[in-house]
Amino acid sequence: MSFFPSRSSLCLLACGLFACPALFISGCGSTGKSNLTSVEIAQKAKTLHEEAVACYQRFYASQTDADKGIDIEALTCYVDRRKSRAALFPNAIDCPSCYFHYGEALRMLGVYYRTLGLKQAEQAKAAAGEKKTTLESHSAANRAKSDLNFNMCLQQFNIHFSTGQANPNAYWSAFEAAYLLKQYSFALEFLKGYELNNALNSSEKTKLEKWRQRTTLAQKIKLRDEVRKELENK
Repeated sequence: MSFFPSRSSLCLLACGLFACPALFISGCGSTGKSNLTSVEIAQKAKTLHEEAVACYQRFYASQTDADKGIDIEALTCYVDRRKSRAALFPNAIDCPSCYFHYGEALRMLGVYYRTLGLKQAEQAKAAAGEKKTTLESHSAANRAKSDLNFNMCLQQFNIHFSTGQANPNAYWSAFEAAYLLKQYSFALEFLKGYELNNALNSSEKTKLEKWRQRTTLAQKIKLRDEVRKELENK
């Protein structure tokens, strides 16, 4: 168990409005109404799933292409197809996995932008003048995109959790997003949810405990810094 599990297939640099697992909302989802019949919805959902898989495969293959680099269009295509599939089911209970897959796709896009932003920030350190300013600007913009996608993914995961039919892996993905957003209290709740909903071996339990300790420490440091800043501003 690594911070970015192999299921995301992101060989990248490490890498709101959401509730903790104890307060998951229910009945959330797209409010749009469809004129499609149940058969047509099922057919459309199947088509979108197949298109999403094709987009993902393109994205996955691009990670091994050193010349062309990562195919961001394939990744955004994957996100779009997952979004469209979830929108077919305004009542999330009718397709809990749709919201999990959409949330996971958004998390992956968040990781992409975060990684790109970090890389640009590193490049800016060695640059000067206009190039340095441009890199810093691009880095900040991509970090903002990253945070937006992480927040959106947490919203989808919470809708998924509200169905009572959660994919056990969703808790880990939600933990990753919350941790990177520095929402440590929520991250700890998701970590607890992952532990309660998965059968972990001793090695996995040890790694999980290390993440719990790391997150708890980060939470304390964040709180300390916030208090210190508040006192300095008085």
